Amino acid sequence: MTRKKLVSLLLFAHLFAIAVANFAPMGTPTAHRLYRLVAPYVHLTGQSQNWSMYQRPKPFDARIEVVSVHHDGHREHPLGTADGMPLRRLYFLESLFAGRPAHQQPVADAVLRRVEAQSPDGDTPRMVQISCIIRDTPPPGSAASIASQQYKPYHTFTLRQMPQPGDLP
Repeated sequence: MTRKKLVSLLLFAHLFAIAVANFAPMGTPTAHRLYRLVAPYVHLTGQSQNWSMYQRPKPFDARIEVVSVHHDGHREHPLGTADGMPLRRLYFLESLFAGRPAHQQPVADAVLRRVEAQSPDGDTPRMVQISCIIRDTPPPGSAASIASQQYKPYHTFTLRQMPQPGDLP
């Protein structure tokens, strides 16, 4: 096989893998079967991306919170609040909630254990949580006042919740 044909074949396979990876979320059985073929290559090369430029925006506003609760009830944000958190850290935590469910829990556990280990003075927190909280946003073009401004829990990862004195066994 000539070099030109080999390069053409590799380029075609690469573009085919990217195209299949982006059509797989549409839910057709054929796309899912093809995706299983190309998924290892797509993930290995970092090509797993979503072409959703013209997709409707999500109907909610999300925030990420990392909270540790100590034995005395004191709550703290060990990684900072979402407003003051470094963008790379915030992006990483957001990707945790957008990832595949099979990979979410092990990564969340590792992050939570790291937060727990960084507690000052060896004071192990009673509980460490990473939460994604959301609030509804109004549809495009409508008044902002129709959406609730209250955040509500969407998804939470918890490392440990140790019983408090007086809790029932």
